[in-house]
Amino acid sequence: MVRLYQKVVFFCFSLVLLGCSGGELSSADLFEASFKGDTKHVAYLIKKGVDVNAVEEDGWTASMIAQGRENSEIVHLLRSKRR
Repeated sequence: MVRLYQKVVFFCFSLVLLGCSGGELSSADLFEASFKGDTKHVAYLIKKGVDVNAVEEDGWTASMIAQGRENSEIVHLLRSKRR
């Protein structure tokens, strides 16, 4: 069941990323880094001021994405920076 959940999240997340353009740092970058498990990039994005409370189209936050990927380090990092 968890594997199916991860596949669905990955599919939905991929669709969201296809609609994003490059350039400025955004919450989409944070969603992607959280999904990939890139703790250093998540920390960098937070330092640059990307909104950790942002919600993507389907209602997911970066913290929820990291939690779905079972990455407790990123979940902790994001939750500690909530405003």
